[in-house]
Amino acid sequence: MVKKLMMVALVAVGMLATSCAALQANYEMEQARKAEERQNAGPVMVATPFGPKYCGMSVGQFDVLAQAVDAKSGDDAYQIASSAVRTNAMTSQQIRLLMSYLTFDEYKVKLVNDACLNLCDPENFYSLYSSVTFSDSREKLANCEKLYSSPTLSEFVNGQQ
Repeated sequence: MVKKLMMVALVAVGMLATSCAALQANYEMEQARKAEERQNAGPVMVATPFGPKYCGMSVGQFDVLAQAVDAKSGDDAYQIASSAVRTNAMTSQQIRLLMSYLTFDEYKVKLVNDACLNLCDPENFYSLYSSVTFSDSREKLANCEKLYSSPTLSEFVNGQQ
């Protein structure tokens, strides 16, 4: 009787291990599929006063960039981020996330200056102010916003541009 119970228990354990392995394989395949979808996804959607629009780097591309910037420090991190913001359209949120990897306000302000021409949602520029520590850095960001922000729709329609 004990031998039969042990045999049944061994069979049950074997079936359970097979089921767990199958579940693990399915989970890993699903994670790989999701990662590929993120990598191939298009630009992100941002809310604007004029309705939602698509702009910025795709989530997958931005994840790769963020990992590269996070792996470096100081001037190296700034150089990688700067190169990316000068050659890609970015959302304010993406720029703010890149700023979070930079240690000094000096690098953060320089990054925003590099990114201003490719900022695809200038109406959300205000979100960048919280990423710097010092008031003179916020003043420099304000100067950047004044120089590069696009006119509002009402200014454009009314010919005040």
